[in-house]
Amino acid sequence: MDSHTLRLHCKNLLISNMLRRFRPFGTLGAIITDGRIIMTSVMSTIAVIDDDPRIRETLTSMISASSGHNVLCASDGRSGLSLVCREKPDIVILDIEMPEMNGLQVLESIKENPETFCIPVIMLTGADSPENAEASSYWYADAYLTKSCSRQKLMATICSTLSYRRGSRLTAEAVFAFKGADEKTTFEH
Repeated sequence: MDSHTLRLHCKNLLISNMLRRFRPFGTLGAIITDGRIIMTSVMSTIAVIDDDPRIRETLTSMISASSGHNVLCASDGRSGLSLVCREKPDIVILDIEMPEMNGLQVLESIKENPETFCIPVIMLTGADSPENAEASSYWYADAYLTKSCSRQKLMATICSTLSYRRGSRLTAEAVFAFKGADEKTTFEH
């Protein structure tokens, strides 16, 4: 058996063992992306609220292709808030600078509504500032990331936030690196 075949065999055994280990905590899947294995719940609904169509397309294709989650999109704060209230997604990825309502106003409305306050919100912004980070924390955003973060960091944040929401024991530690962790995909304009 050559070394490449042996490595694939070891990865498959690792995935099988991990799935068996975590099966009691719910329906799980393993996603292999960019040489990484990520354990996550299968088929969650993720709302992406961003005014830049390129960012929405990039996030939608990345999340759908690498994890199979259902992605719903909105192009401004007001329609995003309406989407969240209507669909009640498992998680929201929210930009800060948008027309109609900015992301902090949307976050405040989500967290003040008894029907949506438990929905985790990840702020993903190109407008990184201490004021935005502080306001996001004040309104209980679950994470604050800049659009220059790596694809792996974003996916690990999504997976750990979904896992935490579902009450499972999976965390970002369930991300196993099989090649360099420094690979970056940026989401900047």
